[in-house]
Amino acid sequence: MLFINMYMDLNSLNALLPKFWTAEKCGKHEGLASQHGMLLMKNLLVKPEDLFEQLAKNTFTFQNFSKISWADFLHRANLAEYLKPEYINDALNVTTARPAIGKGEFLFASCFANIGFSSGKGDLVDLRNNTRIEFKGIRSTLSGDGKEYKQMNRSLMYSVFSQFNTSTQFDHFNRDCGKDLDELLKHSPDKIETVLKMLQNLSNENTKIANMFGKLYRLKGNIFNTVGAMQLYTYMNLQKSSYLLMTNDQGFCCFQKPEQPIDAYNIVTNVKLSSWETGNRGMTIGI
Repeated sequence: MLFINMYMDLNSLNALLPKFWTAEKCGKHEGLASQHGMLLMKNLLVKPEDLFEQLAKNTFTFQNFSKISWADFLHRANLAEYLKPEYINDALNVTTARPAIGKGEFLFASCFANIGFSSGKGDLVDLRNNTRIEFKGIRSTLSGDGKEYKQMNRSLMYSVFSQFNTSTQFDHFNRDCGKDLDELLKHSPDKIETVLKMLQNLSNENTKIANMFGKLYRLKGNIFNTVGAMQLYTYMNLQKSSYLLMTNDQGFCCFQKPEQPIDAYNIVTNVKLSSWETGNRGMTIGI
């Protein structure tokens, strides 16, 4: 009898998976239903019908919120009675390089009916309104792979410092480099917009954005954070994404797309903003 029930549950699971993982939900990814099925066979605590009935009710609301522990995830998703706690780590480990699935993306898509993978720009989509969401894991770059982003190199650093008729030993942009530039800009405030334009990670530099963040820099006096805010602002607008969901090994948090320079500045000063390394197309960010 036990064997028959297990066989019937497996049949039910195989029938329910493709109904949940529709083409719209899968986006540009294949094989998600079978991947989900393998994890459920290992972690399911109830009948498949009961789980998918709950999943159909589960919707995630994207909004600003501070860090939430992964240990609370199943409770917040109303799935603690349906799945073993081990499901979280198993789902977090579902990642791919091309097309990319970042840490946490599969977990969210598999636990909420309204979350699907993007078929274009952006990582995930709220299927109710086609809102795009960017996922950023540990040391993620504020850039995409397209030609619209330029790489950091020593030549760029040389060009920035040559604006002040001086040289530098820095071959990339970090906090110490930023402090040197802050000192130089104190004596040459007329060069603020020029420096910000050069430190955009855009192949085609944007004067309007440089001017917007020049006003912010005059208020804050921190070129490192200002450049990070500018790159975040630019990135979210280029990706046409409405939310930024950030993850690490401990948990996740969410930010709404910055509408103004100060919004972007507040985000980068409340997370881990790291250097713009040589060869990278943007600064790195994490929580």
